Amino acid sequence: MRVYNAKTGDVLWTSNYNREGNNNDSAADVVVKKGKVFVCGKTRAPSAGGWDWTVRAYRLKDGTLLWEDHYNREGTQADGANALALQGRRLFVVGKSSTTATGDTFTVRSYKAKTGALIWQNLFDADSTDSLDDEAFDVVALGKRLFVVGQSETNASEYGFTVRAYRPRNGNLLWTKEMNQEPDTSGVDIALAVAVSKGLVFVAGESETTAGGVAFTVRAFSARRGTLIWEDRYDPEGSEGDSARALVVKGKKLYVVGETSSALKGDAFTVRAYNARTGAVLWTNRYDRENADQRDQAVAVAIKGRRLFVAGITRTAATNTDFSIRAYSTR
Repeated sequence: MRVYNAKTGDVLWTSNYNREGNNNDSAADVVVKKGKVFVCGKTRAPSAGGWDWTVRAYRLKDGTLLWEDHYNREGTQADGANALALQGRRLFVVGKSSTTATGDTFTVRSYKAKTGALIWQNLFDADSTDSLDDEAFDVVALGKRLFVVGQSETNASEYGFTVRAYRPRNGNLLWTKEMNQEPDTSGVDIALAVAVSKGLVFVAGESETTAGGVAFTVRAFSARRGTLIWEDRYDPEGSEGDSARALVVKGKKLYVVGETSSALKGDAFTVRAYNARTGAVLWTNRYDRENADQRDQAVAVAIKGRRLFVAGITRTAATNTDFSIRAYSTR
């Protein structure tokens, strides 16, 4: 991890955490608040163990390690933390933990932000009788609710677009939604990102189409009860793979980014703007850098004033994959 001076780009401090020396450790998410930096990801366990769910807290000023947590549910299995959210004195981390018998489990853990002490955890396994893949990918906390999104597998290769609401204080489940667009096929429906505003929970991801492809999928739910308010499944070509990967909401507008595909031109870097209350599409921008069969993909979005900033990758035959940032007017 590296911390920069935002004005000059100078490196203030760096932390390179190599847990065992010869394995691949990776960070997945970061949040900064009140002089602390919290990072989550996965690290390789010592002595040829599996991957461990890892959370580390640093002092923002100088990078001093304040605490760390390695969660290894079952020795040689693969555990990992994908996202985190901070609310008051509590840190919420989501991802997966694994056992040989049940496979990957949709996992939420709550910590004391100051010390790293575990407050509660919730392990959700949609089908505990088989070795299937359940995993949480994103989390947001607001008021008396914690929203976590991901995937749940109920049959072999059949995934559900999953949204779960918890009580932040104790982890009690308030409601859950598991949506499989084509339940009789081995399709993949996955929720990848979540945001909340004015009583609505907005979730971005992907869902299978009747033609066998995957649609860029956005859904809005009631934060209180989990009722589906509206959905948009954007699928320019039915048999191709489309995905909504990140979102941001401001005022009456929701912005969602990802990629949409064409059989002839590959993936396009895609941004869609919605009326947050109704789901009406306000505008769509699809950017295909080379107008050819290459992969262009938007993976992150932020908003400041009247500008929308989107980051991702674009490709050309000559340069292969490039880091790309595009700015849009929100008017």
